[in-house]
Amino acid sequence: MSEIYDKYLTVEQQKKIKAIPDERRWNNYRNFDLELEVWDSFWENTFKWESKETPEVLDYGCGAAYDEIVAKKLKKANVTSLDIDTKEVRIVFGRFHEVTGVSAKYWNGETMPFDDNSFDAIISKASLSKLVNSSWEQALSELTRVTKAGGTWYVAPHYMSDRLVENMPDNIKKALTEKSVNFCSWTWNTEDPRNRYWRNKGIVTEDAAGGHDFNYENRTTIGQHVGKEGNE
Repeated sequence: MSEIYDKYLTVEQQKKIKAIPDERRWNNYRNFDLELEVWDSFWENTFKWESKETPEVLDYGCGAAYDEIVAKKLKKANVTSLDIDTKEVRIVFGRFHEVTGVSAKYWNGETMPFDDNSFDAIISKASLSKLVNSSWEQALSELTRVTKAGGTWYVAPHYMSDRLVENMPDNIKKALTEKSVNFCSWTWNTEDPRNRYWRNKGIVTEDAAGGHDFNYENRTTIGQHVGKEGNE
């Protein structure tokens, strides 16, 4: 699978992704070969779907949205990529989306922009406990609302699955039970040497981050920056 990135990204796309500026904890997404392997394995080995109809799937906390790219190529599902609406998220991940052609959606931490019972499955890779501009109960409540009866939540890694089980409010547990929602805990190789984020055990300083720009106040949003060679 060493050449798996060629299966999902053109050479030009690969060059543009590698040229995206360093952004501290988000740098792992520039290791697109690792990310693509994770999602290729997920869709081929973890995701289950028996109906002939194509499932509607929500990628909660999509980041660079490689999940959607792989699913589309493999024709496994119609994936909607969703992330929190902050300037940092729009700028950093907007660069990836611009390169790959993903049209991600954003939510305000209160209400997700979808009708009730919209998705057959919810996928969360290392995102369910990152509650930026939202609350634990509100995020779970909204995910419950947009999940179809009999749907499945795929939660990774395992510690987030454990947190979900241990800290789920009773009202949400009741709603999920009434909908007969299923849960699947999955993971990936976090010890992979290419996985820079998960191997970072210390505090990253600005110097160590390669000149990371911590101040987003004066930065432009996607569509306003040049971005082609990783420069603003």
